[in-house]
Amino acid sequence: KRPDRMLLTFDFDTHDLTFAVDGDVVWQRTRVPGQDAQVQVLEGAQAASFMQMREFFDPMLRLFFLDAGELHGIEVAEWQGEPCLRVRFSEEGSALEIEALVDGQTMNPMARIERFTDGRVRKSLYEDYRSLRGMQEPFEVETYLDDVLQNRVVIEHADSNLGVVPWMFEVPEGWRTGNLQD
Repeated sequence: KRPDRMLLTFDFDTHDLTFAVDGDVVWQRTRVPGQDAQVQVLEGAQAASFMQMREFFDPMLRLFFLDAGELHGIEVAEWQGEPCLRVRFSEEGSALEIEALVDGQTMNPMARIERFTDGRVRKSLYEDYRSLRGMQEPFEVETYLDDVLQNRVVIEHADSNLGVVPWMFEVPEGWRTGNLQD
């Protein structure tokens, strides 16, 4: 990742899907073998969610490393029968209350619970940590909204920053037509 750029590719059996952020431009590309690549520039809420993903630090690390937010407390707790640290905080400029449950030995997040002002609760569970070029990354993430599963991401293989050069973040030429020759 770079400060204002992100490139994320998912390789599926039938196709690959790439999402990219280059400053304030967000785009996606779908490649199906034997077909022209489809590129779309994203806008609105869909683009905003990817722009948030471009941040190198998650909300808790932004709090500690960038002093972006307010720490409400750190205490010893338990999550699913395991001892952990409970970090309660809020992000800068947000009324959202966040609780991160962190493994005290590895310092890997186990769960993050976000309480919205309207009473909704979003819970993200992080499991199956593996070393990814020296960084511990969860290979399974489940997100619930009011205890209803919203999505489940299971990563089979991942790597980071393999041969990434600046032009890779730019919207491919010819995107306005929607079709690109690979």
